[in-house]
Amino acid sequence: NTAIKCELYRVTNEADLKAIWRLEGYSGNRGSAENFYDVMLLNSPMGTAEMFIWHDNKRNLPIIKSGDWKIK
Repeated sequence: NTAIKCELYRVTNEADLKAIWRLEGYSGNRGSAENFYDVMLLNSPMGTAEMFIWHDNKRNLPIIKSGDWKIK
């Protein structure tokens, strides 16, 4: 387990949430084979949040040790 840098947004209505899900390739069903990303719940300083995570772990992608993909 490592710390990661991420962005946190407050989404206040269902239509916006579903639009974000479509943009990120998430069907609304965790673990679905049709998801590009999946969602997991995490505790943040702002409360419980959903985080998009890479769904396809079949590739041998390098671990980003800094936790910030912009720095790598």
